Amino acid sequence: MTLTYPNQPIETYTRRFNQVIMITYDLKTPGQNYQGLDEAIKSLGNYWHYLGSTWLVDTTHTTKQVRDYLKQFIDYNDRLLVTKVDPSDVSGWLPEKAWNWIYKRRRRVANILR
Repeated sequence: MTLTYPNQPIETYTRRFNQVIMITYDLKTPGQNYQGLDEAIKSLGNYWHYLGSTWLVDTTHTTKQVRDYLKQFIDYNDRLLVTKVDPSDVSGWLPEKAWNWIYKRRRRVANILR
């Protein structure tokens, strides 16, 4: 699957299984229109967005591919972190709907490991 966006497509990579990645950012330019960033993240796969600048995405893309793809939507002084998440080892205070998204992926990981 190749994701395309007006500027640059994301590199194609085929994984046997999806992984959950976390994307979090600190946008430094006041008044800047970052709508393209949100749309780009949504295009990566099934997503979770219950914290202001943090997303979880269930995707076949690697963290490096996602980082390289998203940098076209942010400014040079913004901050971005993309990391793999283990849905079987999470903790926090979130709405039930947010936990349900995570638990669904936890069950999938458990089934793969059997």
